[in-house]
Amino acid sequence: MKEWEKIPNRDCSREELVKRHETHTTILAKREEWHKLKFESWMRWHEATLAERDKSIEQQQVALENLSTLIKQKNKTLYEQRLKLASQRKLIDKLNNKIIYLINKKEEPRLTDFVFAGEVF
Repeated sequence: MKEWEKIPNRDCSREELVKRHETHTTILAKREEWHKLKFESWMRWHEATLAERDKSIEQQQVALENLSTLIKQKNKTLYEQRLKLASQRKLIDKLNNKIIYLINKKEEPRLTDFVFAGEVF
């Protein structure tokens, strides 16, 4: 390396200068090849890393979609349960009102007093 930092002696023969030039060209070619291989290696590593990240992101997206679907199903179930609970509360309120009415009337409640439309005993 240091050999190429020197200015060639003007007294050198032409053959010696040609030999130095060929050696220098060979060294530069090997350096270029080494840098090219290093760059290609880095690119392969970088592509592999990006592929792993892409795969991880895709898996996370699938997991989020599954979670979103599960949440939607749970919300639907909860909504249906709320509607059922509301109808049961209405029924309980009607029964309580009948009981209060009968207590105020001071009569013994009969089974037929608690029958709603459409029910048969």
